[in-house]
Amino acid sequence: METYNNQYNNVVVKDGHPASFRNTDGSLRNIYTDDGSLTEEGKEVMAFRAALSQSNEDNKKRKRKRKQIAWAVSAAVIVFFLLFFHISLVTAYKSTGLPKIYPKASPTFSNTFITPTTVKEILERYNNASIFEQQLIRNEPFVKLLFDKGILYFQEEDEKRQENKSSSDVNLDFIKEMVDNTVKNNEQTEYYTQYLYGESEGEWEVFNVKIIFGKKDIKVVTSEKTNTFIITGNPKYDEDCTTYYVYYSNDADRYIREITRCKDQTIIVHVSESGEYEIFKK
Repeated sequence: METYNNQYNNVVVKDGHPASFRNTDGSLRNIYTDDGSLTEEGKEVMAFRAALSQSNEDNKKRKRKRKQIAWAVSAAVIVFFLLFFHISLVTAYKSTGLPKIYPKASPTFSNTFITPTTVKEILERYNNASIFEQQLIRNEPFVKLLFDKGILYFQEEDEKRQENKSSSDVNLDFIKEMVDNTVKNNEQTEYYTQYLYGESEGEWEVFNVKIIFGKKDIKVVTSEKTNTFIITGNPKYDEDCTTYYVYYSNDADRYIREITRCKDQTIIVHVSESGEYEIFKK
């Protein structure tokens, strides 16, 4: 049974009929006259029934509206979250084990979920690109995020990595081992006597310089000045060279550049679009 409105709390209605209009045995009093019209009591009963029906319908509408608003708010929150944040499925918080969340550089639905497959595709595209194309790729907001956060793809096919230790076979443990074996917490200084600036059409010059390779930075020292580059992320190794991802120490925007250190020469790429680079040769 239900009660209709506070002002009618004393009137119990069953099937729309007030109890006061029932007989002692519970049956409904006759609310019709001989000619079939409603009596005064009958009119009151019907008014109660109509009011009760309208009240129930209004309640249903309010409930439906509240549900619609709740769904709309939830959908808006989800869309906002997916639009402004990356969800990393390759890194997690140690305390909770939950995926790490990174803000996006700009609102987009692209690469919302960072998966091992996503990272592998980026690395393969990068490793197969030329030195100048690699610079452009690293400046892509999503790729820059991967470098900044140290996210790397673990090579699943260990046999393939052993047979072909190329740049496409990037492995975090392998990189750490190479860094430890190469640097061993000490700086390494190399001396160069030849210098080429710009593009391949340029001319070699005599230029004495020393480059100090540390674990956290690389210093290019001449008689006039010292340029310091901060190493970010992990180096890339191939058979003959090591490539470092760096930015100028005084660069507030941390614009990523590249230093490639080979056996007999070191190349510093400044702006790939204009072909600005320097080569120091032993």
